[in-house]
Amino acid sequence: MTILGADYVKKTRVYKNVKIKTHKTDKGKKIRIMSLFNTGLTLFHLAYQSSKYIRIPYKFILYDI
Repeated sequence: MTILGADYVKKTRVYKNVKIKTHKTDKGKKIRIMSLFNTGLTLFHLAYQSSKYIRIPYKFILYDI
């Protein structure tokens, strides 16, 4: 799930139909409000329970986070 969350954060253009708020801006600084694991888990649940097609990649790339 962490790899899926990292893929979502790195490649937001691929997930055009999915909006997950992972960061917020406070006083000009970008603050993470959701962990990579929770982002991946949320994306997985959205794809599993959605009636519209949400692409989940099957060739995972582990980024240096």
